[in-house]
Amino acid sequence: MSENQINSAENPEIKKVFRLFTIADWKKEEEWLRKMSLQGWKLLKVSRFDVYTFKKAEAEDVIYRLDLPEKDNDPDFLQMCQDFGWEYVGRYAGWTYYRRPAASASAKEDTELFSDEASKLGMVSRLFCYRIVPIFMLLTVTQWDSLPGDIEAGLRFRSVGAVVLLALDGLVIATIVYCVVRLFMVRRKIKRGED
Repeated sequence: MSENQINSAENPEIKKVFRLFTIADWKKEEEWLRKMSLQGWKLLKVSRFDVYTFKKAEAEDVIYRLDLPEKDNDPDFLQMCQDFGWEYVGRYAGWTYYRRPAASASAKEDTELFSDEASKLGMVSRLFCYRIVPIFMLLTVTQWDSLPGDIEAGLRFRSVGAVVLLALDGLVIATIVYCVVRLFMVRRKIKRGED
């Protein structure tokens, strides 16, 4: 995860931050957004290339939650979230962002967007189905024929391009493995009732 600030000289009340999270790190993203709020930066939106736009505000303890919904912009689900005190912030890359002041949460259940195990496991399953499987399939289709040749050429250092492609392939594979392991860990914690 890297973080680079892209501040606007003409408007010091607005702060843009580049921050990269993997699909398996949504909990870390929620924690980071909460820390930003505690520092007095209220999330306005997340846009292309993982640029978070914040507005200077009163420092406040705000709980952020992310969801990867089955249906985009389901008005019934949005209304239910609002009825339970969650403010819709926006959408980015399939994720929906919600927040609520921590002071308005009277019980632990109020701090979670999903309070039941089935809903939490459903989101983890959607992450596998909508993100991990397509990335793995794309990698398999695009690299299956060339990977053995890249490995052979890269190991013999015959081609700088082959070494670079091999390194990129390794990075993508390592990222996928990291995400799969993290998601299995999250799934296990949910089943044990630890999340």
